[in-house]
Amino acid sequence: MADIIKLDGTRTLDFDRETVEQAYDRWAPVYDLVFGGVFSKGRKAAIQATNKIGGRVLEVGVGTGISLPLYAPHLRFFAFSSINSEISVPKMRTCGA
Repeated sequence: MADIIKLDGTRTLDFDRETVEQAYDRWAPVYDLVFGGVFSKGRKAAIQATNKIGGRVLEVGVGTGISLPLYAPHLRFFAFSSINSEISVPKMRTCGA
């Protein structure tokens, strides 16, 4: 069980790992379809800037891996997701791997 997070002192939310994993398992199959377009402009702009700068990239919370094919192959890329779900291994949508 995770620590209790107090929002305003009157209400608490308790995020345990199992609840987060269940939510991820529920949303992951449709996440790209539902939210992909909503965040695409910002995601593409951020990745274009990253591709120009080059070097090493650490993507924390890689989730479904929707952004992975957009990274340039010359980058040294590391991705991390704390969810140990089968679908969290983003169908190996890695850049050139």
